Amino acid sequence: MEKKEFRSIHIDLKKKEFRLNDIPMGSVSVLELTFKNGRWSLYITKDELYEGTTTTKATV
Repeated sequence: MEKKEFRSIHIDLKKKEFRLNDIPMGSVSVLELTFKNGRWSLYITKDELYEGTTTTKATV
């Protein structure tokens, strides 16, 4: 798991906005915010879709 710096979070349910470190976040399915021993941590799970096409037949 890659660790990144957590600076800020903004959630506006009315506007359907979620920003993490001033970056719009989409496709987040799980968010866990914790505070332990004077430290904030945020864990998120993002759903990403990868698609591809080919013009040749696949061989097995």
